[in-house]
Amino acid sequence: APIKENLAAALIAFANWKYSVPLSDPLCGSGTIPIEAVMIARNIAPWLFRHFRVEELPFYNSEMFQVVRDTARSKIYPSGKYHINASDIDPGMIQIAKGNAKRAWVLDDINFGVCDYITNPPLEGIIICNPPYGNRLQTNQMDSIYKKLITEVWENGWGCITSYPIESKHQLANKKLLNGGEECRYWYKKDTPGSKKSVS
Repeated sequence: APIKENLAAALIAFANWKYSVPLSDPLCGSGTIPIEAVMIARNIAPWLFRHFRVEELPFYNSEMFQVVRDTARSKIYPSGKYHINASDIDPGMIQIAKGNAKRAWVLDDINFGVCDYITNPPLEGIIICNPPYGNRLQTNQMDSIYKKLITEVWENGWGCITSYPIESKHQLANKKLLNGGEECRYWYKKDTPGSKKSVS
């Protein structure tokens, strides 16, 4: 299930991620979570590279809004200080994710790769991801994906959002959220070493 930018940003904010700690999204799809992570870390305003219908109205003050844009640009932190990894099994999705990252001016801050998550070596750093839910993408690999994912979340820290029914020996906390109109749970490990503070 695709995830919107505001929900992805909320998941990252909830994780209290320390920007010096590596962050991985092993099922990144179009790259929304890693892109939002870089934008938050570099203090890039989410509206900075967008255009709005109000700009077409006669009372719109382009000079004033340009001052606002320039002020926002001046507050962006430098690139190259973050360790953010994003991967997906579909090469086509990785190309889409790279294009999205380029349009957001954060391509150089994300290490994109094509790989099969199930056979991939253990991940580096905390995990924040939006894995397949199994609703439209029916596959016999779903249980294997979630078994590995929940184990890595338990060992590395943070979590994933999904509507897929999770059964695990690991006692992860969860919060009820909506992704679009679908009821999901954000499964996470409390007191993650890579977070700024523990979340109660």
